Amino acid sequence: MELYCTYNVYSDSRMDRHPTLNTITLHRKKSTNTLYTINAMNELIRQNNNGRIDHNFKIDWDDYFNSILLLDNEGIVIIPTKLQDIVQLD
Repeated sequence: MELYCTYNVYSDSRMDRHPTLNTITLHRKKSTNTLYTINAMNELIRQNNNGRIDHNFKIDWDDYFNSILLLDNEGIVIIPTKLQDIVQLD
C-alpha cells in the first residue's frame, strides 16, 4: 500500500512559507475525484483520438473514478485511490 498526500493551494496563500519541493501540480475533476497532470490528460486524448490532441475531445471521466493519472516514460499510469482522511487547516 502506498500513501499519497494531496493539498489545495489557494491564491491568497503564501507559497514562500510552504516550499513545494518534491511535489507535482495536479488538477482535479471533482465529480469523479480524478487527479491528473495536464501531460497525462493530453496523452489520454492522444491515445483515444488517433494520435491527435483535440481540445474539444470529451474524456469519459467515469472511467477514471477515484484515480490519479500520471505520465511516465512508458505512458499513462493510472493509480486507483481511496480517500483516507480530509484534514482542515485553518
